[in-house]
Amino acid sequence: MGEPPPTPAVHPGITLATCRPGRRATKIHHGAESTYSHSTPYDAGHDFGFKAVATPDLRRLHDVLRWLAGQPTRFVVAGHPAPWAQGVWTYRRSQPRPDEPASLLDLPSRVVMVDFEGAGRFDPADPGSAAEALRDRLGWGQAGFIWRASASAGIKPGVRLHLWAIANRPISTSCMKRWAESLDLDGLDLAVYTPAQPRYTADPIFDGLEDPIRHRLEMWPGPALDVDPWVEAEQAFELAERLDATRRQRQQEQARQQRAQAPESSRVRGWLEDRADELAQVGRGARHLEIKRHATWAAHRVAEGALRRDEALELLDWAVEGFGTPERHKRTIRDCFRAVGV
Repeated sequence: MGEPPPTPAVHPGITLATCRPGRRATKIHHGAESTYSHSTPYDAGHDFGFKAVATPDLRRLHDVLRWLAGQPTRFVVAGHPAPWAQGVWTYRRSQPRPDEPASLLDLPSRVVMVDFEGAGRFDPADPGSAAEALRDRLGWGQAGFIWRASASAGIKPGVRLHLWAIANRPISTSCMKRWAESLDLDGLDLAVYTPAQPRYTADPIFDGLEDPIRHRLEMWPGPALDVDPWVEAEQAFELAERLDATRRQRQQEQARQQRAQAPESSRVRGWLEDRADELAQVGRGARHLEIKRHATWAAHRVAEGALRRDEALELLDWAVEGFGTPERHKRTIRDCFRAVGV
């Protein structure tokens, strides 16, 4: 066998994910006599074949998406296949594990995608009007773009669209996500700005119904999307984060020096403060294990009498407050305390 292809510095376009035979990456809408009854959800499975496809311009991206519309066993992910993950069936993962490397790599790309499901006027006979209104809300100006009606569009109420564009320069998924967050626009799915998250592209299947939307995909030509302001904002954010990290390190070092002269209970609380601060910085994919590890450590200190239970819970709750679903993480913390018997 030959050597696997090298990993490029920039993603050349998009990555196609192919399901195993018998699996399906689209929805089925059921009904009778033109009356909708229910839908069968996606059934894509757990392992896939990955292939990177170059989309250097909007026309090429449109041609690939138009082909994918008729491919119910395929979808798109943002990540680039790792060298070892090309030409094999494997899992969809961007975070490595001790015994399992990442199959998808987070590379800068010029392909920008928005997944929107929210309130608004949507006419199945004229999806383009809703797409144009969404482009204006996104602040894309006159940039060329491709709109696609999602699998639920025309079945569920509201605006359900995907917008695709080619940027004027490659940008990271974190930069795209930071831009999307800055819009504060209800209905934007931020999960698509992770390397392994599916971006479904196939038209839905209709069983006993006609598709209420005649055209589900269309390209509106125009210039490349100017993302320079996004990059500048991301650079400013990263600089602020580095300065904040330096400040925290200084404060932690001062606190460690003070604890060296403090009673045992103060030192333990100081260590917990450091752990809570570290926990608050943990990225997605590793949070659950880190929460359990820190909570179990704190629970044992409570059991030893070195910490009060209420102050330990207060610090740990603060650490997970900025995560998604903080209440679920707080329940995990308390489960760890109960497991230790405190």
